[in-house]
Amino acid sequence: MRWLIYGIIGSLLYGFLGIFNKLNTADPVFANLIIQSVFFFFAVFFIRKNFRWSFDSFLSGAFGAAGTGIIIAALKSNQLIVVYPFAALSVIVFLALNVLVYHVRYAGKRLLLLLIGLIISCIGLFFASVGGSGGIQQFSHINTLFLAQGIAVLICWGLFAFFLARARVVKKQDANSVLFCNGAGAFLIASLVFFYHPFTGDYYYPLLGGICGFIGTYFVVKAFGQTEQLSSIKNIVLTILSTGDIIPVTFLALVILKEFSVEGIIGSLFAIIGIVVLSLADNV
Repeated sequence: MRWLIYGIIGSLLYGFLGIFNKLNTADPVFANLIIQSVFFFFAVFFIRKNFRWSFDSFLSGAFGAAGTGIIIAALKSNQLIVVYPFAALSVIVFLALNVLVYHVRYAGKRLLLLLIGLIISCIGLFFASVGGSGGIQQFSHINTLFLAQGIAVLICWGLFAFFLARARVVKKQDANSVLFCNGAGAFLIASLVFFYHPFTGDYYYPLLGGICGFIGTYFVVKAFGQTEQLSSIKNIVLTILSTGDIIPVTFLALVILKEFSVEGIIGSLFAIIGIVVLSLADNV
């Protein structure tokens, strides 16, 4: 169960990153650059003599940084209600890519438990995200532009998990190489966006967010290293934990920011139940 412990720790740290993003007052582009720069700074210290370049990890970092940038921009413009529900459902993209690219198949009782766990988790994540960012009534009034942003995050974070799992599970890349290449991809994307952008705002919360993001990714990378093949449902659980940070954000926001949401609490509990069912499916 070490993989699950690592995944939960990673998810909790991503939750702190989400809280720091909520508290952030800096310009979104500047904040994202600080987060990814801190990540890459720490990742440099993980270079070893046996370092191997991982293009999959690089792509994972690039897509992850792009998704995070959109999330921070949505927070700044008070449009989180549009983006968060889609971001929390990134596991759908991860699973679809595994089926399309690697022809992963499930059958019998395992398939049944997978579908039940996935449906419960996705419904829970959706309502937790809606509840934590404005409520179902506000979500019903979104327009096409904001919908496109939400779908962009859905795809970006799904690709983040897919390429991270591909690097660790399929290519068997060591954790140190994955962390460095992931950080390089994230830093490059954040830097390119920032190139023509001014320095504005406080760096304090993005700095803390970058530290939490790096440590969280470290544990997620270690967790993916505990799975043996892409068909393992462990990878689906880890994707939910790494992209569904709304679960820890909901409870951390309640404790730290005193933000209470009935949909958020109930949705998070449903998501946790779904994760438990998925964990059972992995043992079938």
